[in-house]
Amino acid sequence: MRTKLNLSAIAAILLALGLFISPAGALEMKEFMYSVELKASGAPNNIYMAPLTVEMAERSRAGYEDLRVLSADSAEVPYVILDDRTPPEYVNNYYSMSVSDYRDETDSAVLVMKMPDKRKPVEILEIETFNTDFKKHVILYGGNDDQNWEQLAEEPVFDFSSQVNYRKTDFKLGRKCDFKYYKFVIKNFAPSKGGSGQSIKLSYEGLDFSVDKFNEQKLKIEGVNARTAFNVKKDGTKNYDEKVFDKLNITTDKANNTVIDIEADLYFDRIVFDISAAYYRRNVKVYYSETGVDDSYRYMADFSVYNIPLDEYRTTRGDWWYSSPKHRFFRFVIENKNNPPLAVNKISFAFVRKNLFFAPAAASAGYYICFGNKTLKRPEYDISSFINERNWHKQNYSTLSGGPLTLNASYKEEKAKEPMRPEVEKALLTVIVIIVIAALGYWLFNLMAAVPREGETGGKEGNGSGAGPGEEEDKK
Repeated sequence: MRTKLNLSAIAAILLALGLFISPAGALEMKEFMYSVELKASGAPNNIYMAPLTVEMAERSRAGYEDLRVLSADSAEVPYVILDDRTPPEYVNNYYSMSVSDYRDETDSAVLVMKMPDKRKPVEILEIETFNTDFKKHVILYGGNDDQNWEQLAEEPVFDFSSQVNYRKTDFKLGRKCDFKYYKFVIKNFAPSKGGSGQSIKLSYEGLDFSVDKFNEQKLKIEGVNARTAFNVKKDGTKNYDEKVFDKLNITTDKANNTVIDIEADLYFDRIVFDISAAYYRRNVKVYYSETGVDDSYRYMADFSVYNIPLDEYRTTRGDWWYSSPKHRFFRFVIENKNNPPLAVNKISFAFVRKNLFFAPAAASAGYYICFGNKTLKRPEYDISSFINERNWHKQNYSTLSGGPLTLNASYKEEKAKEPMRPEVEKALLTVIVIIVIAALGYWLFNLMAAVPREGETGGKEGNGSGAGPGEEEDKK
């Protein structure tokens, strides 16, 4: 009895929960409205990259929620989508040069240094020395043997650290040089007129940083390093895609504002206005909507466009840097006040290009980027943990170019389930709670009924012939 009651209660609960659970199955091409074929061949576990085009951005859902990568045999392939944005980083292209030759001459010292065999072109050479309070004249040459030399620079190296933190021991070549050898001809500076060679002079804007009691000394060079660039921090880069809207729907509202509605179905990171030449400064308000109905637009932000004369110069701004998620409609309201409307020729949407990376576990003759499904949710794959915005540009990947965007003839639109109305959802939950409570209550009632009352034996002992104490006395 108890087992039957337990099963009844569990069945009721599972039946209630089953109303909210729908089984998930493998995806097929016919479930997507659009696809783009990627031809790839090679061993499994290779990393592939494919840029996502403007057409894909327009036809997929916001944030590419419905995008999937399928192999030729309809196996789902994990992927990650990243901005085509190379982060800034510090590059350490320093080369330590080795001594090839050194000799002392009458009025100078000659030092020849050799670059490593594997190297990149360099722009800066730097002498390492612990000497202080010195000033030398150096002529720098470059060459690919020790016979033929090209003069690269002629300038001083110096140190005035006993008076001021002012030191120069490097040579900026002004161009990229890829010589095998570099020769330094180091000369002492001639003493100033009337001087004894016991001081070095430095003055700047009336300040005197001269060093007295200066003893002529040889420059003890600890080493020479070469660098590929003066600023060793590499700037980040961004690649942009663009959609130009040149057939604009321009109207004027009752307040003399210019109203421009655009059906874009895009996101953007920058907006560019093309306005005919005139002097102006106008405020622009930006709104968005998913339906295009007048009362559906929501405020996003505002910015200014201007073309202002300043004496012989002119300052102009027609762009707006702002990152917006994808929306179907955008509205731009230019506040003209009492001014004539501006002549807006076109508006451009610029956005950082998105790249799709995937690493199939099995080889396939080709892959398909599929999208155009209103029911799918954003997937979560492990690949995002090892290919991300910080390291994607360092991965060894193959770039794939997609074919034309194809409309799948076998696609049958599956309408997204409409959200349940609050009152219906509340009534259904109430019924479920009542069923669960009733089942549990019925089970508890029967459980309590099966418990013996106080004074009851709750069963027969032995072979069933036992009698109470009173009965035993009567028999006697």
